[in-house]
Formats: sequence, C-alpha cells, structure tokens
Amino acid sequence: MPEGRLDITETGGLGETDVGPVAARLIQANPYLRVYFACANQYVRVRRAPDVNRYLARCPSCGNTKSFLVGSQGTDQRFFRLTCR
Repeated sequence: MPEGRLDITETGGLGETDVGPVAARLIQANPYLRVYFACANQYVRVRRAPDVNRYLARCPSCGNTKSFLVGSQGTDQRFFRLTCR
C-alpha cells in the first residue's frame, strides 16, 4: 500500500437494540465513531461537533488522518477498522 494511504473496512454498526435506548440517545446527542487502528493495535473514539459535517480520526502511532464525511448517502456504521501500513 502506498505510504500515507489508509485502508478502511466497515466492521459493523450499532442500532438502538444493540446498545439500549439510553446509549442510543447519548450517541445521537454527542455523535462519535469507534475506530480501530490495526497498525497501532488501539481503539479511538472519534467525536464531532453537531454543526460539523465530518469526523476526523488520527492514528495514535503515526499521526495519519482519515476523514469520515457525514451525509444522506453515507453509511449508518459506527465501527471501522483502519490500517496505515
């Protein structure tokens, strides 16, 4: 893989039935993604402000970033797996 590129794999989503109604309301009020950086063997919770249209995940090992845009044509997945290598 070329240097500086991230490989992304969707690994599943959370619905209200998966986390419970209280947790689902918290996710909606304070949106976040859960990103696993395989290259660093670490999970990162990526938050965004309600008025911003993207999430920005930064690798804890090398500092590479991946942007997740928010839009009507997107995915409802909340968990992602990335690698910088």
